[in-house]
Amino acid sequence: MNFQNFNEFIEENHEFSRDIQFLVNSNIRFQVFTNLVNGPLEMRWLNQSTFLSYSSISNNIHRLMDKGYVTKKGNKFYPTTKGIIHFSMLLDFSESIGIVNDFSMFWQEHDIKPLLVESLMELHVLENCELVESVPLDIYRPHNELKNLINSSRNLKLLFPYLHPEHPSIIKDLINNGANLEILVPEDILINLIYGVGRETIQKGLDNKTLSIRYFKKDVRLTLAIGDDAAAIGLFKCDGAYDQNRLLISNDSEAIKWTLNIFKHYKSQGLNFNFNDFNLNL
Repeated sequence: MNFQNFNEFIEENHEFSRDIQFLVNSNIRFQVFTNLVNGPLEMRWLNQSTFLSYSSISNNIHRLMDKGYVTKKGNKFYPTTKGIIHFSMLLDFSESIGIVNDFSMFWQEHDIKPLLVESLMELHVLENCELVESVPLDIYRPHNELKNLINSSRNLKLLFPYLHPEHPSIIKDLINNGANLEILVPEDILINLIYGVGRETIQKGLDNKTLSIRYFKKDVRLTLAIGDDAAAIGLFKCDGAYDQNRLLISNDSEAIKWTLNIFKHYKSQGLNFNFNDFNLNL
């Protein structure tokens, strides 16, 4: 993404730090500071490395100093801790915009609000993710990839917004095989899941403390699956239907951590399941 387009994007997002806007509002200022991040420099070396005039450099150096981005020691200019932190934030945000551009149709066609504002600001961690899509010769590819992720893990955190016909048998096998499971589901999905898996098997997992279930009184509009070595994310389309034809998957540790943070947020919103709270005819 070029500098001009990135600057236009920032101007449209009022929550973005004004200090960071200050850094990118001038190509000269940005160029000067980028050179200082690589190491402290005297004015003459800044002039030689940027090919900018002394007056342009001097004017922008002093503005950077006024904002607390740069300090001067002797004849050299140094980036401050504040400046380096904001510069790093800027690079991360730029990478996030790159991720949006790489999967532009995916983000545009889906409801991304369930991903949380904080997570959206860190989309750069999805840099190495794979967009798994249905194709005419393999229309169940996203579902099968998700199933492979689940079946290849011994420790799983799952958030299901809907119940696929295969989910109960998959969960039942995982419980019987002693996998460690944390499941988050809407209440109506929970009831159907229990009927599909069977009370005895659910109770077995709860008694063995290998199964934890939390549920929501309202709908949740995303799928999360976090296994031993990978994480997957599924979203609803803007028309309100769950998109079973696309899935984001990554085995990158930072992406897994990013997905886990979203899972923890929803887990904190859920209610702990107990058979005594439900009148189930099983």
